[in-house]
Amino acid sequence: MSGGHYVAYARNPSGAWLCYNDSSCRELPGRSPPIDPASAYLLFYERQGLDYERYLPDITGKEPVVKDAEVLDPDDNDLKKMCSIM
Repeated sequence: MSGGHYVAYARNPSGAWLCYNDSSCRELPGRSPPIDPASAYLLFYERQGLDYERYLPDITGKEPVVKDAEVLDPDDNDLKKMCSIM
């Protein structure tokens, strides 16, 4: 895998801040953003109380499409081994 350098900070629903740095991810200490939001390149906000169901597609009765990750992108599969969703 090659290319540029990518760093992103995100807060999960429990309020913990995470640092995504290229192919790694780690939880950061503290409950405040690790950067000044006024100097951020891009910010995303989540509206409180939003009814997500209205915006999600209706998948009732549809079967999931399963594809072999090795066939799609072997490098991406290696990165998935290092990540986990909590």
